[in-house]
Amino acid sequence: MTATGEEKHAPSLRHLLSLSSFWFILRSPKMFAVSLLATGIVLLATLIIPQQPVNFATPGDFVVWYAELPPFFQQVYPLFNALSLFKIYRTFWFWLPMAWLTLSALINLADYTPAVWQRIRNQESLTITPVAHPLIRYRQNIIRLTAPQSASESTASEAPLAALSDRLTIKKFQIRRAPETGALLASRYAWRWSAPILVFMGVLLLVTGGVLQALWGQSEAVLLSGQTEAASFINHSIALQKFTPFSDQNGNITGGSVSLNMDNARPLNWQLQRPYQVGGWWVVPAKISAVAEITFAQQQAVEKVSLIFDDVTEPLYFFHSPANLTFKLRYVAAPNAPAYRLSVIQTAQSSTSPIKVTQQGKGFSIPGANLQGSISIENKLLLRAYKLPAVIPFALGGALILLGLLQIPLPSPAIVRLQTIKKGRGSKITAQVETLGDNRLADELIEQTLVLPNTEHPQ
Repeated sequence: MTATGEEKHAPSLRHLLSLSSFWFILRSPKMFAVSLLATGIVLLATLIIPQQPVNFATPGDFVVWYAELPPFFQQVYPLFNALSLFKIYRTFWFWLPMAWLTLSALINLADYTPAVWQRIRNQESLTITPVAHPLIRYRQNIIRLTAPQSASESTASEAPLAALSDRLTIKKFQIRRAPETGALLASRYAWRWSAPILVFMGVLLLVTGGVLQALWGQSEAVLLSGQTEAASFINHSIALQKFTPFSDQNGNITGGSVSLNMDNARPLNWQLQRPYQVGGWWVVPAKISAVAEITFAQQQAVEKVSLIFDDVTEPLYFFHSPANLTFKLRYVAAPNAPAYRLSVIQTAQSSTSPIKVTQQGKGFSIPGANLQGSISIENKLLLRAYKLPAVIPFALGGALILLGLLQIPLPSPAIVRLQTIKKGRGSKITAQVETLGDNRLADELIEQTLVLPNTEHPQ
């Protein structure tokens, strides 16, 4: 070939080599193991880091979720939120490892299954055809026999093969002989060749569970819902007795107090910290100084109370001019208790006379104002599946189909084909060996088995 011809074919050769290298990487067991490890780390992160539900109906739902975060995650919220670690199921953190693992599992499943079928055929035909698959390790040893010194030794040329057969039988190999060639085929644990297939199927089950979790499993699904409103529950008299924020020496509001009175009964009081913005919503964490005890007809419920601002025209601590104030009170019940929601809307006494705001030093207060609200009792049974991800994607793929139906930890399958080849006065035994995986200890045991006295070492 001329230099011009070599240059002409060089790009094509490099292209084939690059494709071959890429294919080798895709079907590599190590690459599959890395993708499985990466996916496992992501799923573990979703268990450690609280995940946001996808169906926040109101900013108040976010506030309740945020208030339930452990202190550490509240401190690192800006960083974790910027990295989308509270929304792993909706970001590349989840979908990239899942896509990688799915591609690797499908390639290995499609690539390995024909190899297993060929193993079955090889056992029936008493032959071994090398299979170029990373999970199947093939090698050929040659055991050179000592040349016979007499006619009696020559007639016993089958003795070494029989001795190897006995040694393999002790190692739980099943021996079969080909009558036409005299070759021996020893195999053990033939069913364990299918163990990787079960693992790949377990990975696909894990991926399916993870995708279902990402699409539907992290929302609060309302399984049972009922809403009741009675005339006696509507138009309760709500009085805002006092609202006084407090500020520091620089004029920044650091807290405050709110006092409400419902139906001229016991006042409800809150101590507030400074509102701040998280995820586009204004959060007002409440330090509860009193527990609201509310009685409806013959039903009594003791609930924790938090104050949530909703649809505020401007944040409270930027309340520079008289304006109407809209906010909600939510009674956060125990998970199995009814959810009581009280919507309170402050209205002006007339369209021309808004509620007066009285300045008190660096703070301000709103004197008693007549407020009207409505109470609805919603009985809900919530399935918070995002706290138990799709049963941790189908229990990690049925624990990867019970780790190949418990075949992976056991001794690996193997096929050994032995045949005596005579050449002149001397002879040799060829030993073709195939094993599953890279089990060095098992390979060494097989090689130690294929050693006879008065022979040269296998090559």
